[in-house]
Amino acid sequence: PGKDGGLMYPLIENRTNRLPYVAEKRDGSGVVSAGSNVKCKIYNRTDDKWWTGAAWDTETELTASHFKAGSWYYDLAIPDGDASDEIDWVFYNETDETVVHSEQGQVFDANSLLIQALTAILSDSTAFAGANVAAILEDVAGLDGAAMRGTDGAYTGTPPTAEAISGEVWEAETRALTDKAGFSLSAAGIKAIWDQLTEALTTVGSIGKLIVDYLDAAISSRSSHDAADVWTVGSRTLTSFGTLAADTATAIWTAGTRTLTSYGTLVTDIWAAGSRTLTSFGTLATDMATAVWGAGSRTLTGFGTLVADVWAYATRTLTSGGGATAAEVWAYVTRTLTSAAAPTVEEIDTELTAQHGSGSWQQAGGGTGANPTAIMLHDENAVGVPNVGCVVWNEDESVREGQLTTNANGVCAFSLNDGTYHVYFGPDVTHTYSNPYVLTVSGATAQTFTCVATVVPSPPSPSLCRVYLYVQYLGGPNAGTAVGEGEATLSVVELLERPAGATVVYGEKGATGSSDVNGLIYVDVVRAAVIRLRLTRPALSEAAADETKVEFYDELTVPNAATYDCGGLFQA
Repeated sequence: PGKDGGLMYPLIENRTNRLPYVAEKRDGSGVVSAGSNVKCKIYNRTDDKWWTGAAWDTETELTASHFKAGSWYYDLAIPDGDASDEIDWVFYNETDETVVHSEQGQVFDANSLLIQALTAILSDSTAFAGANVAAILEDVAGLDGAAMRGTDGAYTGTPPTAEAISGEVWEAETRALTDKAGFSLSAAGIKAIWDQLTEALTTVGSIGKLIVDYLDAAISSRSSHDAADVWTVGSRTLTSFGTLAADTATAIWTAGTRTLTSYGTLVTDIWAAGSRTLTSFGTLATDMATAVWGAGSRTLTGFGTLVADVWAYATRTLTSGGGATAAEVWAYVTRTLTSAAAPTVEEIDTELTAQHGSGSWQQAGGGTGANPTAIMLHDENAVGVPNVGCVVWNEDESVREGQLTTNANGVCAFSLNDGTYHVYFGPDVTHTYSNPYVLTVSGATAQTFTCVATVVPSPPSPSLCRVYLYVQYLGGPNAGTAVGEGEATLSVVELLERPAGATVVYGEKGATGSSDVNGLIYVDVVRAAVIRLRLTRPALSEAAADETKVEFYDELTVPNAATYDCGGLFQA
């Protein structure tokens, strides 16, 4: 029940609802002025939330700032979705918080409110005083015909005319028949379609317009020729090929026997084309080669870039020597043997004897085996390394097979029998080697080995110079190869003169360095100092417990440089 036991105040969702009260003075003498400060609070009992002025949330004190015709009121904009919620509100004096008016209401949607509001007005008109009746009537007046229909389906408004209904249907952007079952045109309707004049069929893309555009002549007036008639015509032109070319090519190339009965300008046209590529060779290349070489007389009328193209090809082999002379072959600037089957030592010796007389033509120190063996030494950039000693040992390193020095292209030419060998390079001051390298000889052999450029590291201080040298064995079976790790030492035995103002103590008497696996030894000495050096090394081959070592002494004025090779002092 609402105020005074009456019905609850009706409120409409998704509308602005005016909540009023008649404001009288406290002493009952009349209406308060518009300047009185009246507050209100609104509570949603169903959702247990308070109106904040914009939404349902926490408890908020609102100002009833509206005043009209002696009454205060607050406009409550109830959101959509609050139908059936029960709402309480209270107006009070801000000064002493005395309640001057309170009320309860229930939220209805606009349609269901109609019947309830009219019934309530008839039974208790005092519950809908003032502006509320006007608001209800305004909502009723705004309802459409469907909303005015009662629960029994009785229509209480004025029905629309057929013209109005037709207009609404055809003006709707989307319209569809919801039941097409059994739908068909009458005979008159079908006839009307076929009797439609062609002048009215103007919509582009429609069936009617296509018929008008393309059925523009009697079918009987068209050609009555069959395929045989067409092909007997002396002159005919295809305006569109479709898949004819592809089908024709397939048929031609799948035929067991095919012959061109007339070339016409075919060859000329092919060679005149700026770009020509065979997309599939089939047996064309072999057929052409057979035909060309089978001809009794054949002449190239133009070489074009043929020779350059042949020599530019990475691999090429003459299948027949033809009539080319040796002079013609060697006169060509670039020439490469594509077969490793080089002549044997005996064949070379026979040819040299025939050309230059008898004698030994074997390179000294290159071995005595039957197979010509080219050993190539390259750096990390695949460039030949010249003037490097190369020693070849048998697999267990008990026999030295040969010793040579790489030529300007980094190549040594040995003569070795089939087998496995160990190869040692160096030492030298410019490169570091991964000795021993493994060489496998089987017939004529060419094998490339790689080394890296040696960079002697700089000393720890810019006032120092790193004095170094590479040490080799002086004689014996290992003569010319690098001494082993720790087998040789380089020492400063005396500081003859210290440079003025020098404070670094490197290079004082007793400073010593030992050989590494490549035979490299170094000591760090103050630049511009004058020192006496001692080199201790094996007398002949690898150092042994009972082998005597030899010592060399020399004086050196240390240069003003980061590094210095002192090998020349000891002829090492």
